Amino acid sequence: MSDSDHPVDAVRLEQYEIVWVLPAQYALKDRPDGFGLEIVDFLGPGGLDHRGKGTVWVRGPVIHAASTAHGVRLVRGEPVTVAVPHDQPRAARTGGQVRRPPIPDVS
Repeated sequence: MSDSDHPVDAVRLEQYEIVWVLPAQYALKDRPDGFGLEIVDFLGPGGLDHRGKGTVWVRGPVIHAASTAHGVRLVRGEPVTVAVPHDQPRAARTGGQVRRPPIPDVS
């Protein structure tokens, strides 16, 4: 089996995709339910998450929607560095908004 046929490839994180970061991973006071993060840089391997899965350190801006005269657009905010697993939930992008995907609550 080649590396590209590996089952993990289906969930592998990619540069510039938007993942949903849970408050237990990185808490932002003004985002109690978590936030969208655009992955810009991969910084290296992290430790194990609460499930015992390996993580990778990533850095990128917090993403939020802003209303403009021309509609809603995504805006890059403050940069954040956080360790996330390769199966980190991807943010749901609906109607110009970045929303929490349907994932179970994690403490």
